[in-house]
Amino acid sequence: MLSVLPPVFRKIQELVLRSCARHLLRFCAVLLFYEILLWILRLLPSCLTQQKWLQNLKFTISLLVQYQYANYTNPKYKDNGKGMLKLQLIKQRSDFSFVLFSGGLSNPKLVAVSNTITFANPNSPVYLRLAQGKMWNEMTVTWTSGYGINEAEPFVEWCPQGGEQRQSPAGTLTFDRNSMCVMAQFLIVGDGSQPPDMAIEDHGQRWLPVARCGGRRKSLVIVAGDAPARTVRWRDPGFIHTSFLKELWSNSVYTYRLGHRLFNGTYIWSLHYQFRASSYPGQNSPQRVVIFGDMGKDEADGSNEYNNFQHGSLNTTKQLIRDLENIDIVFHIGDICYANGYLSQWDQFIAQIEPIASTVPFMVASNHERDWSGTSSFYGNMDSGGECGVLAETMFYVPANTRYVSHQLCRYTYRLGHRLFNGTYIWSPHYQFRASPYPGQNSPQRVVIFGDMGKDEADGSNEYNNFQHGSLNTTKQLIRDLENIDIVFHIGDICYANGYLSQWDQFTAQIEPIASTVPYMVASGNHERDWPGTGSFYGNMDSGGECGVLAETMFFTSCMVHTDTVEFWYTVSDLQS
Repeated sequence: MLSVLPPVFRKIQELVLRSCARHLLRFCAVLLFYEILLWILRLLPSCLTQQKWLQNLKFTISLLVQYQYANYTNPKYKDNGKGMLKLQLIKQRSDFSFVLFSGGLSNPKLVAVSNTITFANPNSPVYLRLAQGKMWNEMTVTWTSGYGINEAEPFVEWCPQGGEQRQSPAGTLTFDRNSMCVMAQFLIVGDGSQPPDMAIEDHGQRWLPVARCGGRRKSLVIVAGDAPARTVRWRDPGFIHTSFLKELWSNSVYTYRLGHRLFNGTYIWSLHYQFRASSYPGQNSPQRVVIFGDMGKDEADGSNEYNNFQHGSLNTTKQLIRDLENIDIVFHIGDICYANGYLSQWDQFIAQIEPIASTVPFMVASNHERDWSGTSSFYGNMDSGGECGVLAETMFYVPANTRYVSHQLCRYTYRLGHRLFNGTYIWSPHYQFRASPYPGQNSPQRVVIFGDMGKDEADGSNEYNNFQHGSLNTTKQLIRDLENIDIVFHIGDICYANGYLSQWDQFTAQIEPIASTVPYMVASGNHERDWPGTGSFYGNMDSGGECGVLAETMFFTSCMVHTDTVEFWYTVSDLQS
């Protein structure tokens, strides 16, 4: 049911729409009245906030999703006042309302607002996007939901056709307004009677007549301002989850569905989907590849939206859906959805391609989605509307070196076992560890770094190199504080064994309560490596002839610099802070 605005809203409507709609709406199609008001408030806080009637204003600021003319199905609507519109609503993690305007685009007047329309579960997982992983036998599954890491644990349940079900955890990413580009310079010119000579819509510059305040009227040139993506076009993106399905069998068909385990024990499930794994490299299995760019999106119900020129995109997606049986992978090489900072349009785009992207890998490469002046983008213009590539990079998984694989932040229980050749099993006690966070996930890591610790005998007995008594205090303190530690770096001079190999067992026994719970990373190549004529750094005999063999063998070390960066991407920022 539509309801007429109360008098206070009508008064705001008349002031704001009369003063700014003629120019503002020319560039932004028709915006909800609330969005127009938000823009004016952001630009003229010192002026409008002096109005007494504004002090009592309380309402929720909304953002246009799409619009349609009331005479769309009945050309005689203006004569008989009758018409019917069918609008397609997709889940975007919030409620919807319909707003009725009169006066067309040139002189819009807000008439009425409907009650809210609510989905049964607006947070449930939607809009699947498959992508090929970094390995030929890996598939990634990305989707969107309203559940953050403090509300539910996301995962994918999957299996080969007729095979055993398994579950793979997913990482969770999101972003806020501050992730978008920002600029903030405004210029007030003239008396408002004429626009300035240069008003370049494509580059985000606008001329707006501003409401009278104190009897004077000014023209506003937005030479540079807060990017639309973080202001009038911003919308909460929800949470983007990615899971990695590994060790797939070549050309095999897999069934999968998305799940969220809420912390009250409830499970939220998606529908079931299928995909076919990639073929083995070099295998005689021709792949059918579709490559295109500049597709965009459109509204299936015929309604209008910002950048309303991509009607052919529906033909493209419909054709791909009809031909899915003959497609193995899709490459969308830039100019993805032309959202230009209207974040809600990314949901509309991934909803449009879901029948394709949930069945075959949908690979993207952003182009103008990255452009913004002063950010070193290739073209240097403002085509992204201030997105600066954040949306394209986060909404889709890209198997590039800038995107790293990690696991959901949760605890795992494990034990060690040996199966003897007579069939007997030898088991260790059970241990627990907590997985590392997903790259970019908002989860600060607590890092401990030290060197030169050594070892000591807890019973007070003596040993070779009997001068590291303080090492017991260090290990005891770390054990007491394990709940507040995520990773330990022991950077050289590990146990001072000097060739007494038995002391390595003593050292690893001393640190086991720590190293069995959190990653214990060592850097060999200090005195554990020293021996004359072996190319060691110091060239002395401190290793007792070990030559680094013990340090490299007793601990796993990710020796490549790139690998270290991948595994411990969070340490740099943590150390700086």
